Amino acid sequence: MPDSHYDLVIQHHASVEPVDRLVRDLLILLDKEGDPYIEYKLSEGLLFPESKTAILENIRKDEAEYYQKRFREMMVETSLRPTLRLSVEKSDSSTSNVSDLHVCPACQHQQLRNRSGMNICQNCNLVAEKYQRSQKREDIITQENRDYKFQQDKLMQEALERARISEEEQLRREARLQLSLESKKRPLDIAIGVTAVMLMVLTGILIITTIQRKETQALDADQQQVLISKSLQRNPGTEKNTELAKNGFEKTQTVKPLEEAVTTASHNRLTQDDINKLKTLLETDAPNPYLTKISPEQFKHDRQKLRRLLELNKPELAIAFVNELTDQYAAALLLLDVANYETQKDHHSNDSDILRTFNHLMSRAPAIQQPLVSASFSLMFRLQGQDTNAYAALKPTLEDLKTTENSLLFVVDDQRGTSGQVQKLGIVLQMIKDHQHFSQTKAAQDFLQLAEEILITIPTDALPQAEAMTLLASACLVVGEIDQAHSWLTKITDTSAREQLLSKLNSL
Repeated sequence: MPDSHYDLVIQHHASVEPVDRLVRDLLILLDKEGDPYIEYKLSEGLLFPESKTAILENIRKDEAEYYQKRFREMMVETSLRPTLRLSVEKSDSSTSNVSDLHVCPACQHQQLRNRSGMNICQNCNLVAEKYQRSQKREDIITQENRDYKFQQDKLMQEALERARISEEEQLRREARLQLSLESKKRPLDIAIGVTAVMLMVLTGILIITTIQRKETQALDADQQQVLISKSLQRNPGTEKNTELAKNGFEKTQTVKPLEEAVTTASHNRLTQDDINKLKTLLETDAPNPYLTKISPEQFKHDRQKLRRLLELNKPELAIAFVNELTDQYAAALLLLDVANYETQKDHHSNDSDILRTFNHLMSRAPAIQQPLVSASFSLMFRLQGQDTNAYAALKPTLEDLKTTENSLLFVVDDQRGTSGQVQKLGIVLQMIKDHQHFSQTKAAQDFLQLAEEILITIPTDALPQAEAMTLLASACLVVGEIDQAHSWLTKITDTSAREQLLSKLNSL
């Protein structure tokens, strides 16, 4: 039958649930969880019922009635309309006999159609073609306003939801604080606190006493040395006293270099904790450490959503999705997926939107993400075959990485004590990973040379040097140069760290 397939259209809803929760429940009902296209249409249909958005298209009548019933149970009223393609075929077959007549869209006056020019109504002098163009322009403006309002309402809903969650968390925190202040626990807490204070006082007294005893011993030794010197001055011919003083002086001179050597050796020896952290740097598939506002799991989930939109051939929705992300570096990586998709399809209709979005991301990115977002921007030009623009976009970042001035873009010392120059090597390693992901091997090799230039400026202490060598080894692993990675690790001066890292490398 020609009218056996229908579209499911939302009319209105009376649910008291927030729109985002209602959309989530309907996605579960339709078994479309994780489908951003259906999620977008459900949100538009619930927020703007007048848009008559078709949620499901070209489905059988019995299936459409089933979903209509289930939607009604969730307080969402829908309607069924014949699929547009079938309706058009039916309309074409029913109006084929009147194709030679022109009906005025204003006064409905009928007259013979003018096939060679414009159709001017003989009754009201309306030019049909101009009227239709004007109506189409108004429809486009209305649709654009609707889309804009939808985006604004969606952002407002998300902001309200975040505020609600934050408020609930604050209330739970206050409740936990109140529940922990029970009267039965207060005497025990007071006793523990008093005991701790007394122990601290006793420890302080012992330390002060020990320091005073050492100072007294040192003072006595100095006084004794002065007396020996005076005695030698009074009896210069006494060989025994001279030899004794000489032996004491040589002993003092020998102890100082020995203490310095012990101090230097302990300073250059890395702890097992440091070595374990170095081992994690060799993991080529480790989670991205520069995603500051989202977890690696959330980034993976967002990338799946984006790829689903691209599979549906909706790059404009993919760009809108990227604009909603809070982490600028994550958004830049996903925008590279969109740019790569457009390049492979030889589409250029969204190039200006992609360029505008990249500029927006660079203006909002925090300092630690600025080099990585700029490198992603340069990588976009490489994917499009514009090597000159790629180099021009990356040139300021390369200059910042080569300089030893770290006050603007790089943190000189973080919680682990990593220097700014070592941190630059970590950023270069991440840039190599991003370029290798898009098969830009030559650019990755160029970044390896940059890393070797930065290595010269690394502090000579054992830990920064070990971190730098390990980062370079990891970068070599990314581009497939295992022998070079082995060579870098063998240059680490700490024997224990070198052996453990080489063992880790051989197990990869």
